[in-house]
Amino acid sequence: MSKATRRAKQPKIAPSGRYTPPKPRSERKSPSWHLWFLFGPLILGALLIVVNFLAVLPGGESTWYLLVGMGLMTVGFVFATKYR
Repeated sequence: MSKATRRAKQPKIAPSGRYTPPKPRSERKSPSWHLWFLFGPLILGALLIVVNFLAVLPGGESTWYLLVGMGLMTVGFVFATKYR
């Protein structure tokens, strides 16, 4: 049997009606506050790490300041991946 004959014998699948068309590009915009949640934690996290190495923070250099700074930067990167 040829491929055309096999395709003709296969039953047609009816659409389920569950298809949701994608949003148009004009509607895919992030809200204005999204940029604040993107750049704010990035800048604060980087600043916290730099200030920690300068030993200006109370308690001197601490691993916790580094972890908080990295956490803030991670939040900024997560928001950066969601920005449109």
